[in-house]
Amino acid sequence: MSHELRTPLNSVIGFFQLLQMESSDRCPANARPHPQSGQHLLNLINEILDISRIESGRVIVTLGAVSLDELVQDCVGIITLQASERGIGIEVGDITDVSVRADQQRLRQFC
Repeated sequence: MSHELRTPLNSVIGFFQLLQMESSDRCPANARPHPQSGQHLLNLINEILDISRIESGRVIVTLGAVSLDELVQDCVGIITLQASERGIGIEVGDITDVSVRADQQRLRQFC
């Protein structure tokens, strides 16, 4: 099952990377994918594939320092296009040198 899901997604991520290499004249800003979107989707697929582990209560939590600035910027990047399509503007101030001890993958699930 993992091969059937991951292989097409890797092709899509590769295509988005090619689009990012295009000059800004040929690729308008709203057509450029956010680099974290594909990775976010890949992480979600990995989590779905781990559902049996979750159901059996064998979830592995890895705690470490997670930069809140990077986390917020990644989450905002993922939702910016959807927000702008609905006429919603998003503004985020700088969060410098702030980190939390958490499982980065589980924390990103809330984005």
